[in-house]
Amino acid sequence: MCRIANIVWALLLAGTLVASANGETFRNPQLQSAWQYYTRQNISRAQELLHHTPATTPEGPLLHALCDIAGGNAYRLHDAYRILDSLKNRCESPLYFFAWGMFWKKKRVWSSAITDFKRAIDVNPLFTEAYVELGDAYLEQMLQYRDRYTADEIPLSFETFAREDARAAQNAFLRALQLNPTHRTALFKLGLLYYEEGKIDSMLSLFQQAQQWDPEGVNFWLFCGLGYQEKGEYRQAARFFQQALALMDEHQRRLMSNPKILNNHFVRLVENVDSATFWARQDPLYLTEENEFHQEFMARLAYVNLRFGVPALHLEGWETERGQAYLFFGKPLRIIRYGKTFEGKSILAPAELWIYKDFSLMFEDVFWNGNFRLANPELQTTGVSAFKSRSPVDFTVVARSAYATHKSVFELTMPGGKLDVKGYFASFLNPVRNVPEIFVAVEVPFRSFQALDSLNLKIGFYQRDSLPQPLFIGEVDPLQYQQHYVPRERRFLYAFNVPVKTTRFAYSLEIMETVHQQATIVRDSLNLPAPDGKQFAMSDVVLAKSITTKAGGGIPFRRGLYIIPAFQYKFSRKNPINLYFELYNLTQTSDNKATYVVENSLVPVRRGLWRRLLGSSAGTVTVVNEYEVYAKHDVVLQQLNVERLPEGDYRLIIRVTDAVSGQTIQREVLVRIE
Repeated sequence: MCRIANIVWALLLAGTLVASANGETFRNPQLQSAWQYYTRQNISRAQELLHHTPATTPEGPLLHALCDIAGGNAYRLHDAYRILDSLKNRCESPLYFFAWGMFWKKKRVWSSAITDFKRAIDVNPLFTEAYVELGDAYLEQMLQYRDRYTADEIPLSFETFAREDARAAQNAFLRALQLNPTHRTALFKLGLLYYEEGKIDSMLSLFQQAQQWDPEGVNFWLFCGLGYQEKGEYRQAARFFQQALALMDEHQRRLMSNPKILNNHFVRLVENVDSATFWARQDPLYLTEENEFHQEFMARLAYVNLRFGVPALHLEGWETERGQAYLFFGKPLRIIRYGKTFEGKSILAPAELWIYKDFSLMFEDVFWNGNFRLANPELQTTGVSAFKSRSPVDFTVVARSAYATHKSVFELTMPGGKLDVKGYFASFLNPVRNVPEIFVAVEVPFRSFQALDSLNLKIGFYQRDSLPQPLFIGEVDPLQYQQHYVPRERRFLYAFNVPVKTTRFAYSLEIMETVHQQATIVRDSLNLPAPDGKQFAMSDVVLAKSITTKAGGGIPFRRGLYIIPAFQYKFSRKNPINLYFELYNLTQTSDNKATYVVENSLVPVRRGLWRRLLGSSAGTVTVVNEYEVYAKHDVVLQQLNVERLPEGDYRLIIRVTDAVSGQTIQREVLVRIE
């Protein structure tokens, strides 16, 4: 009688999934609904329906087992094992093998999972979900092989296995899409596989094809944006991100624009600032219409939600500790993965070691539910987790330090790379308008470019004290500025003067070559002389290779002069050092005469023993000049002949004394004579 019952049970179960060949359908409508909720990862709703399913239904226990496996904790996993073990030797249905595959996948035993998913497919070659999970198991095994290391962190040679698993994963996902071309999980998992392999063009092609049958599929647009962002094609990425935002509901749109997601229990990066202001301040390149930092945030958010989400725990990827670290620090330089292993009587939890430039973070799946958390040995010693930590280091302490000492990390990489540019700054006062002015000069070497007619420069100078404020924006065609081009040295010079309102401010100097998509950004702060109109003051000292009144003798400077700045303060002994600076608010006598003395000293830079033996001032050359003017302000132009000085580094000290008031101002610059 028992034997007949077993045969009937097996026939019923097999019959159930013979029907499932056409889309995994079930005879019982409640079970059909439960299966659909399960495949959509709504486990609680599936369990609710199964609770009201008659126990005599043969496929019910298998769906119960699948929900227990998805539930995550060890007790439910044990219940699933009991159900599956009870059906051993009397069940040969594809759903039975599929459930075993999910069991082994949950335990991260990829080889066993792959075997059982293949057995499910052998019984039912049209079992779409089995192909999807088979591909996912191959994907995880590929990552494990690719990032596999010994206990001493010596890389093992498993590249061949990783490539084989990648091909197998791709074939499984493609077969699932043949059976169901609109299967979203298969699409996203295949796209993730391409992304992990660095096949960004394949990923973009996949999701752009998906947009044809679902043009309102938000995630397809979002992941295309991720792909173009990874390639550094920020303008293209912006187009896809903007379309994704337009298609999102209000909750999703707020999430994608909410910088407070970067906050966690280690750091409060965003406080008391609205989203628009925060993203504007973080923009790495003001010259472009796109905000590359905000786009990077959206790209990382899309990735972590796909990669690190734990549906069984109702956790989106950004809510997990791995997701928070990826959002904040970006992609690690390297990941070392460890499976569950035994050490004596202890069990070591599955773990991942994320290696960044200045620090590392280890995450462990201590509760065996897919939610990797920062390694903390106390969880095992206090009995919270049955697993033993792999590391004696409490990585929550490491994370707190890393979040405190590092800003949210994003390094702008243009498609053409970095533009080799030198910048030169000097501050002055405009005595007529009584406001500070900044002279900015840039030098762009063109050695790597074939011809000037294929170049277009865009230059911007911004004040960054609050929101970015453009002080100067200009587009430059080098062909129109031939007088600024130095043919023998193949470099282009450009300069401009900018009035400002404050004496100290943060700035951003940005130069972008728009044809070849290269850029450089210089961000720093400047201290300018205070325009009080009374205090004796001196501008910055400009050092130049030449200063002339002849047009074409350099770039336009100030007061009708043309200049070739010494960008690195290096001078040949064959040529003099040219100095330019301005003096303000000189004290005048009753006949409006002002007198001042300029003392220039070149002091050799000596280090170590030579400094102790010869002293710091040995070999110093000093030149003193006295000037008389009938004005409150004056311009000083000087030349220092250095042909008799030995090569080396010197401190150039410029000391100016107002002979009437006795006030003295000093400037010092480090120069090199070659």
